[in-house]
Amino acid sequence: MGRNETKEKLRRPLTLATLIAGLILTAGLVGLTWWPVVNSVESGLSSEYPEIQPAILPFPVHLVRARALEAIEARSDWELIEAGAEVVSYRARGPGLTPDAQVTARLEGREGTTVVWVRSENLEGAGDFGQNARNISAFLNALDSALEFAEPQTTRAP
Repeated sequence: MGRNETKEKLRRPLTLATLIAGLILTAGLVGLTWWPVVNSVESGLSSEYPEIQPAILPFPVHLVRARALEAIEARSDWELIEAGAEVVSYRARGPGLTPDAQVTARLEGREGTTVVWVRSENLEGAGDFGQNARNISAFLNALDSALEFAEPQTTRAP
């Protein structure tokens, strides 16, 4: 086998591998253009995620706040930032290369019920690949679980 034949046999797989890598890279870049570049998502206000709406809970604000704090403290990837009377905020560590986010829940009392507005915003980087929407869903699910055995109340706390 001559030198030119050996080079030719090595060149074909290398060319094929380069072509496949280029196609994968191109497909990835095209896919990124389809994903909305979002750095902040807020329940009820983000057109990219119309399914994410504020939660209306049949509990008074003080109970929802207490259970929200319990839910945050139960997660090792969430770090409490603020615990006001009607605002609870924490840092959510993003999985893998996803940026960390600040998640803020605003609790609005309405006649014995509480409306929970949630906002998740990247702390760095551009685009979240849907992580902010997942942060909001995770918080609302954790809050629902924390309130699972609470008795609904129709009167305000003293």
